[in-house]
Amino acid sequence: YNTVCRSIAARFKEAVRMASSCDSLLIVGDDNTETREMKYLCLRSGETDVRLVTDAGDLSMISKNRHKTLGIVSSTSTPDWVLVKVVEELRRDGEAQVEESF
Repeated sequence: YNTVCRSIAARFKEAVRMASSCDSLLIVGDDNTETREMKYLCLRSGETDVRLVTDAGDLSMISKNRHKTLGIVSSTSTPDWVLVKVVEELRRDGEAQVEESF
């Protein structure tokens, strides 16, 4: 039986699509079943480097300048302000041009 709700299924589908078009993908959210499954599906989709970060503080462990494109997705329970902080940190770093698409 498929017990995944439609919004999470749509998020998974979008994350896999983004993973196939980026060099690296950040999944922003707590380490829970949803984010682990999203990471698993994205890793299966290709050669993309997929990382799970809980907030902007985790960005220090990621080498941002080795990737041409860095996609960012989140779990459905990740607050918007956490995503804003991640994007602000990437912009502040100055090495990355941040382009938003919905």
